[in-house]
Amino acid sequence: MKSPPYKTIEHTADIGIEVVSENLPDLFRQTALAFFDLLVGLNSIDLREPVTITVEAADLEELMVSWLGELLYLFDTDGWLFGDFQLELKDTKITATAIGEVFDPQKHQVQYYIKAVTYHMLEIRREKDHWIARIIFDI
Repeated sequence: MKSPPYKTIEHTADIGIEVVSENLPDLFRQTALAFFDLLVGLNSIDLREPVTITVEAADLEELMVSWLGELLYLFDTDGWLFGDFQLELKDTKITATAIGEVFDPQKHQVQYYIKAVTYHMLEIRREKDHWIARIIFDI
């Protein structure tokens, strides 16, 4: 799978991403793909097993942090790497099927050790015909 359209944001000891998408559900999908692309590179992830993920929050910003935080948690605890997502967004709740595989040190090389998803400089906004998300990761 090719890398999603995003650009990195350099920030002191952190790294961030800016993602642009036509609609809000795809914005959350693209940020997740960008997250795993930063982590190990999407091209190294095989689409082997589905995992159901549900995340709910009070608003869109909190939902973004909770969504990416849940993906980080699944990587940190069970080694999950995801290379694709079928995602449904209703208000401030995401129900997704993430497809990927478990980290294999013989196959995957961590590019950035992401420690946390932060609220620092977090932004989700709509412009004319697209959505933009900006997220900073603690590395």
